[in-house]
Amino acid sequence: MQFRIHLRYTIHTLFGFFFSLNKPIRRLQVIENNAKWHGAKTNKEISLAFEVQKLSLPASSPDLNFIENVWHIFKQRLQMRFSKYMDKWPHSENELREVIEEEWKAIHQVKIHRLVDSMALRLQAIIDAGGSHIKW
Repeated sequence: MQFRIHLRYTIHTLFGFFFSLNKPIRRLQVIENNAKWHGAKTNKEISLAFEVQKLSLPASSPDLNFIENVWHIFKQRLQMRFSKYMDKWPHSENELREVIEEEWKAIHQVKIHRLVDSMALRLQAIIDAGGSHIKW
């Protein structure tokens, strides 16, 4: 059940974003971390239909997946918002969605670009650590 909710939300969000661009979808690249739903039939069908290029990371490799850092930033923003304005917690699903979208959009693209640009350094750090976990 959790997978279906995640997949439905992901498809809705991604397609909503892509269609809002009003441009053809070309050269879509996705990083996958071997989560269960990445191998799902629907995911494979969508990937084939849109010619998605995939970079598959080894399982349990957050050091190679900068989105984990973005999620951390996002969670920090939500935590700060809710601890600062406890009386302004969302009271409905729509309010929660609005808050989530506001905080997601408030993450500066520069931060995300820095994380992407750090990939070469991350790879070298993992090599230097003999493949072990690194603190990033």
